[in-house]
Amino acid sequence: MLSITNIGKALRAALSVSFVAVLVQALSFVANLIVIRFLSISDYALLTSSLSILGVMGAIADAGVSQAALTVGGRHYSNPEARAFILQQCRRFIYKTAALSGLIIIPIWSALTLRLAVPPSSIIPTGFVLFGGFTVTIGLSIFRTYLLLEQKRNVVQVWDVAKTAARLLLLVSGISLFPSASYVLICGVLVEFASYIGFRSLLKPLLTANPIAMPSILAEIRAVYFRVLPSALYKAISSQVFLLLLIFFGRVASVAGAGVLGKFQQVFIFVPSIVYFLLSPTLANCHDRTKKRRLLLSFSLIATIAGFSICFMLIVLAKPILALYGQQYIQLVPEMRIFMVASALTASAGAVLSLVNSYGWVMPPQLLISSDLIFTAAAIASCDVSNLHGFVSMSLTLNAGALATVVGWYLYCIVAKVPDSLAATEGQSIV
Repeated sequence: MLSITNIGKALRAALSVSFVAVLVQALSFVANLIVIRFLSISDYALLTSSLSILGVMGAIADAGVSQAALTVGGRHYSNPEARAFILQQCRRFIYKTAALSGLIIIPIWSALTLRLAVPPSSIIPTGFVLFGGFTVTIGLSIFRTYLLLEQKRNVVQVWDVAKTAARLLLLVSGISLFPSASYVLICGVLVEFASYIGFRSLLKPLLTANPIAMPSILAEIRAVYFRVLPSALYKAISSQVFLLLLIFFGRVASVAGAGVLGKFQQVFIFVPSIVYFLLSPTLANCHDRTKKRRLLLSFSLIATIAGFSICFMLIVLAKPILALYGQQYIQLVPEMRIFMVASALTASAGAVLSLVNSYGWVMPPQLLISSDLIFTAAAIASCDVSNLHGFVSMSLTLNAGALATVVGWYLYCIVAKVPDSLAATEGQSIV
């Protein structure tokens, strides 16, 4: 039987572990509030499309590289020379993939901005800041991964709070004078560049080392990269497909509305934060089979309850929260309520999948991707891609399908008595 006391202790520990994530989200909420209130609808639509493209570009550039750094670096953690070699090789690798990503994405971004009928006076500075900033900070994801590998998680968390506060300060001090998408992007680029410099200084001994060539380790990096690449690329593109369709076929107001709703989705980072920092490591380190099975169920319930509790709170407060962003967004209450349910579904699906994988029942990527493609196609076929209501309905359809797929895999593993020692190499998690 599940112990209420144990569940309560887990919840209290999870709340403590997630404090940094909650603080970052609180600061981000204030920053987003300032941005949305000062920017016009057309400028905010431009910012939304630019951030969407930036996310895709960064994900494509990093697809598999950080995972290779983490996996191979963990294998050779006791060898300082090998760690230096891995970091340097992955850094070179990501710059090559970033160049390819830019060549693919720049024409798409140009087409999207023209579709939104954004004036050239806004497009040119925004594009310069967007792609210039991306070039400067592209190595940041590798540095973050390696700092986590070097057991400097607290440094990363404190820095995340500091940079979010710094971005908020920059926005407060200047957005009233420069109310544009390009200024908002400049603020983001400046704090990310500061992060890049700070993280680079922490890793300087490894970056400035002169390790000997290690062909076998280089082969390991490439093997992990190419194994993870297909699912990572799919995740990068699929995560933005509905928004990209809305940008191509919808109106500027709908794109701006989608950007506003997307900010509320970030609140659900609390759920994966609990899973990542506390629940998954606890589950993976448990060696009592009976206790481990109970933990899997109780942790899955905790993550799901947390997600839908956030959803309920945002649904109840939808109208007053939207009023903070401006009177022009109050009409989004029905769409916001649908989107919050969709966000709770995807947070729960990701959390349960991560826990099931940590247990040892790694879902094969072909199963996850094929089911995702089916529900994506069903969502696009059944919803109007040119308006905001269709956008949130597509998200609801897809995320409900994702949760159903994960729960189905969980039940299959129980009924089929799949051993929990299933090797992680049989599949890759997509969370």
